[in-house]
Amino acid sequence: MYPSRRKFLLDATTAVAGSWLLSSGRIFDRGYAASSGQGFVLSMHAGSWDGWASGLLQPNELERFPSGVFRSGVRIAAQNPFLNDHRAADGHIFHHYNQFLTDVSSNLLHVTCQPGSLDHNVARIIQKSGSSVLGAPHWALGAGQMLMDRSAGSLPFIVTDSMECMASGYAPDAVGVLASDVAGMRRAIGQPASLGANPPASGHAKLLEAIKGGFEAPGRASVLPDSVRATFESTIQTAYMGVPALDEADPRVVAARAAINVTELDASIRRRLGDNPETTAILADAGLKNAVVSKLQLAAILATTGVSPGMAMALPAEDRHAGGSQIQTARVSAVMWAGLTLFWSHIKAAGMQSKCLVIVTHEFSRTPWNRNFLPYTMTHNGKSLQVDFHGTDHHPVNGVYLLSGKFSRGGRLGGVQDGYAAGGGADFGTGPSSSIAAPTTLAAVGSALMAVFPDQFRHPGQRDSGRVVRSLWPGFADEQILQAIRDI
Repeated sequence: MYPSRRKFLLDATTAVAGSWLLSSGRIFDRGYAASSGQGFVLSMHAGSWDGWASGLLQPNELERFPSGVFRSGVRIAAQNPFLNDHRAADGHIFHHYNQFLTDVSSNLLHVTCQPGSLDHNVARIIQKSGSSVLGAPHWALGAGQMLMDRSAGSLPFIVTDSMECMASGYAPDAVGVLASDVAGMRRAIGQPASLGANPPASGHAKLLEAIKGGFEAPGRASVLPDSVRATFESTIQTAYMGVPALDEADPRVVAARAAINVTELDASIRRRLGDNPETTAILADAGLKNAVVSKLQLAAILATTGVSPGMAMALPAEDRHAGGSQIQTARVSAVMWAGLTLFWSHIKAAGMQSKCLVIVTHEFSRTPWNRNFLPYTMTHNGKSLQVDFHGTDHHPVNGVYLLSGKFSRGGRLGGVQDGYAAGGGADFGTGPSSSIAAPTTLAAVGSALMAVFPDQFRHPGQRDSGRVVRSLWPGFADEQILQAIRDI
């Protein structure tokens, strides 16, 4: 049993031991773990994105949205004409901004769910961990604990760009490394390349000084003062756990960098969306592109090298009550979907598609427009349009995408009915039904884990039991198992 990270910084003596390990070079002693036999989970959370603008919700018919989606009680088209431009693939219906997903549609499942809350803080936790409180582990953290191939030398950690993920519980054998790119991971594990020419003298001395100062404040939960805790907490934890260094010369690292970068992202967006003013607007957000590429590049490196069995990444919140979601959220989503298809192409090239599960969630979708609006000028089919894109509020429907090579026929489970209500479905492709309740995100993700990683998430001798999933996510029950996913 590995030591619990939750107890680690609460013990001043252990914190000092951690600083000694950091100086001793233990983290540089380990090479890469073999990736053979190890799975990988990438959890992507898309804030409170508008489901229709981003494609996290899908219509049931081509070029025809359910009634009530854009105006209460009425069936109308989207204000943004690009959202009305649909194409079908493997049971899915994509629009202009998420048409990248046609490249992965045969491995892609979409489930229409009920979010469980319209409060940001509560819904975010539910969609990331299946629980309304910080008690269950985030998807990547819990799955990572189960997927660790310890016989191959794998280490019990996943990478996350969220402190919230590191604070979750019920995964005592796993630790979160706080990083959003390769450079951030280097800093987190104290690898020399990230700390300058003389790292032990600069970085480690600073850490030791911070720890010593913590003893001067009796009664504190940690010897690390709040001013430096965010910077050094992950460093101490990962040093204690013995996280391996990243080798830039490793061919798997080189291959990930070559496959997933801003140049490839730009080329993919231009190739798929064409050379037009809307494409130019999507490509203009350099900060977003760099952030998406950096996170997905790190995820690809972790997956293909076997260094870690999981990563959790957050995307912009896009909580657009004041207006603009139909165009701004749509543009942001295009960058994310384009990046995801680059990641998946690389995973397939590495032969890991059947060992990998990507989970894409958002807090909830958005209501029909409110009174707020933001004016935009856009061009569609060569015509300049002046559009007042109205604000939207929180709505009790959410979509979940599940991507894995274990899913070979794609499709959707449930959907949004007329009147903008989530309906369940008995099987993929049957459409929404008012007689079948929409599942929770926990039911969708738990069932997907059982399908993609049966050796780890199905109880031995009890093929239909969700007991292993429930051990990590207590809210999961056998009756929540979605057979359409589990048996696909």
